[in-house]
Amino acid sequence: VHTIEAIATDNVGATVYKTVDIKVRWIEQDIFYTDNIDSADGWTFEGEWEFGPPTITDFFFTVPDSGHTGPNCIGYNLDGDYSNNLAVTEWATAPTIDCSGHLGVTLSFRSWLFLTVYDDPVYLQVSGDNGTNWETVLEYKDNIRDTSWTEVLCDISDIADNKSQVKLRWGLGPTDNEYSDYGWHIDDIVLRGSVMNGQFDNDSDGLEDTWELAQYGSLTQLNETVAMEDPDGDGFTTWEEYWSGTNPDDSSSLLKIDKVYMVSDEVCVEWQHVNPSPALPPIAIYSCSNLTSDAWEYAGQKDPLNGVNSWQAAPDQQLFYRLVVTNTP
Repeated sequence: VHTIEAIATDNVGATVYKTVDIKVRWIEQDIFYTDNIDSADGWTFEGEWEFGPPTITDFFFTVPDSGHTGPNCIGYNLDGDYSNNLAVTEWATAPTIDCSGHLGVTLSFRSWLFLTVYDDPVYLQVSGDNGTNWETVLEYKDNIRDTSWTEVLCDISDIADNKSQVKLRWGLGPTDNEYSDYGWHIDDIVLRGSVMNGQFDNDSDGLEDTWELAQYGSLTQLNETVAMEDPDGDGFTTWEEYWSGTNPDDSSSLLKIDKVYMVSDEVCVEWQHVNPSPALPPIAIYSCSNLTSDAWEYAGQKDPLNGVNSWQAAPDQQLFYRLVVTNTP
């Protein structure tokens, strides 16, 4: 926990001090995708985008004579300037990337960029649905003349988290009819993310991210207030249904005993879960011989599984049973 002190002046000139505690959680990220541009397999190019070694000659400015690692890179006209009067943006598109099972996805790549003072834009766009829809995450229009390979970092988690068909593309244009320059060179693409293992709640709504993404497709649909609502009207909030391993949008999905029957000399108790989160604790089974005494005793437990769950034991007398969600916050 970090403590910061904010100082402000109100409308009558008085100074106000406010101390705020901020909780910071570091989440380890793993590299799960790399493309060192050793080949152009799977890439598609429009216009003068191409793969190979840069062969620009310039006696005044520093220009790349190879990729960042290895001889090759992706660039727009690796032998010279981009064209004037481009009517549309032309794209270099990377192969489809599988980001499923990862959260907090970030992109890094090496860039060597040359743009004139005029309005010749370049873009980086990301798609989470294999190129059907694109979002711009980076745009440059200013006069830029890099003197070395530069690392560029982008947070693409809103688009790429837990998506199986992510695409990246770099674009140049439209361009004006004035001056041009050497354009954009790309190398060493890396994607990082934290593995979805039932341990993270990045939006702090009390619902583990893996379950929330599986249920709603994003982490933005719910917050702490919405999590305490009961969308299916079955008497249990979304938060309670999460911890029970049931479907908050289906009123027939409840944590309840469906069957109690004998298997030889053992009693079998059955109930159901619907896509329970990996973070859920075991479901405890309690028993008692007299409902009026409320003397429930622990009988055993079972890790939640998707679908029908069962627990068996050999009692020495006739008993009543109930299920208890353990270790909730």
